[in-house]
Amino acid sequence: MTLKTSQALQRSSVTLLFSALMGAASGGCASEDSVGQSKPSPLLDVNGTYSVSAVYGENGCKFEGWPTGNTLLNIPVSVQQAGTDLTVDVDSGGIVGGVLSLIHGSNRYVGTLMGSSATVKIFGTLPQASGNCSFTFNNVLASKFSGDFMTGRLSFTPAVTSNPDCATVACESVMSVNGSRPPRL
Repeated sequence: MTLKTSQALQRSSVTLLFSALMGAASGGCASEDSVGQSKPSPLLDVNGTYSVSAVYGENGCKFEGWPTGNTLLNIPVSVQQAGTDLTVDVDSGGIVGGVLSLIHGSNRYVGTLMGSSATVKIFGTLPQASGNCSFTFNNVLASKFSGDFMTGRLSFTPAVTSNPDCATVACESVMSVNGSRPPRL
């Protein structure tokens, strides 16, 4: 396979990847007691399976086939919470999860929650190259939760080496995401 064919395949896979990446979680806030002392509120319970949609935003990385403004619907995202630690599995066993694994080596985000905000990440493990620059792809999902709903921003960036040739690889493409889980009693 030629480098151009390989890069085209990677970019097509990245397009599918972006459709995959959604879901994260969030946690508790603080309140004041009767003497004005700050006390922690209970953590939000964000465990569950969310149905997530994503809208393709700015394509700073110039990925081929990136359909700016198009929406992907009903991506299954499983959020597991242990205190403030989060594990987010995207479309396990499905196409979107498979594309994530192809690009990053995983379809699992890990991160933390603080207040009603969460940040989860996939640090790519599969090496890529462009000229003399070697890199991996990373994804960061910053999200907010309210009850059974989440909204967020997914950022897709290459993690480059210090090689000067990597200056042409630095970029960011983004998606807006939102989702919900079945109501909790």
